Formats: sequence, structure tokens, C-alpha cells
Amino acid sequence: RLVSALFEVCLRRGWAAMARRTLALAQMIDHRQWASQSPLRQFRRLPDDVVRKLERKDIPWPRYADMRPSDLGELVRTPRMGKAIHRLVHNFPRLDVQAHVQPVTRAVLRVELTITPDFQWDPDVHGGSQSFWVMVEDVDGERVLHWELFSLRQRYATDEHTVSFTVPVFEPLPPHYFVRIVADRWLHGETVLPVSF
Repeated sequence: RLVSALFEVCLRRGWAAMARRTLALAQMIDHRQWASQSPLRQFRRLPDDVVRKLERKDIPWPRYADMRPSDLGELVRTPRMGKAIHRLVHNFPRLDVQAHVQPVTRAVLRVELTITPDFQWDPDVHGGSQSFWVMVEDVDGERVLHWELFSLRQRYATDEHTVSFTVPVFEPLPPHYFVRIVADRWLHGETVLPVSF
């Protein structure tokens, strides 16, 4: 709770880098694991020996989503575990994000995000809803220009969602901003989109 409160203080103060670190630390404490460990450790159904075998492999986390069940089974040298690992990889909360930016005035931009869930909802894993932090950071990734909590409910898990907001533009005009959507409870559940205007 204390680290989560620090995260919210960092958001309110507009400290982007510190907000990212405190949210990651809160998630690590919640799941009792380090960020360097496999995201699959967050699923309690997977045996520890299988997770350890996956951690020994030097494969980036995003590549797991592109692998077939047979490939995942071969990776841990247990072919029968391939389907279970594949299912859990596709249960991991991921969002596909598109942005449409429109200037309102010289100093204000209107941003419209189209958010599409890119994972299979499992009520046993996700419960009734999942929360995501939507943050807009400056070009240096140091200041939070806008933040809000986006809640995805099970009933709408396959629908497209639209989130609209305005952000300030400062002089000199930056080349782009970063829209970062981070899962509230999942380590490595992050999507970053550079937005040019």
C-alpha cells in the first residue's frame, strides 16, 4: 500500500520516471517476484520447474506471443506443457493502441486513443475487471502530462474502447510524446506508443 501511495504521489507531481519505478516496485512486492523474472511467474498454476526452464532461455517476453504451443513445449523440454504455457501467454493482459492527435489550439492537443484488448479473458485469472494506467509523457520521458485509470470489464473484453483527453504543448515544440499504458497489477503488462503531431 505504501509503495502504491508513492506511485500516486509521483503521478500527481508529474514525475514520469519515478512513477514508472514505483508502480513496478509495487507490482514486484504484490507478486513477490523481481521484474527480471519471467512474467509467467504471476500465474500460480504453472509449475516452478517449468518457469525456471523458461527463465534460463534468452528469449524476450514479446516473442512468446508469436510462438506455437509445440514450440513452447519444446522450449521447456516437456511437450505436454506447450498448450498450458501457450494459454497462459495469451491470458497475459496486452493492449493494442492506436492514437489520433488533433490540435485544438497552439498550446493544446486533443488525443483520442483506440484501445483494443489483445488477450483472452479468463475469469479465474482476471476476475471481473482489469485496470490500466494511461499516461502521456513528454519527449524525454521525465514529465507526466496527463494520466487516468482505464478499467476494462469482462463484458467488454473483446470490444474496441475509445479514450479522449487533452494535453498541453510547450515551446519549443517537441517532436512527439509517449502514450504509455501500464497494467495496474501485472508486471511487464505495458504498451508504449510514440505520438507525433
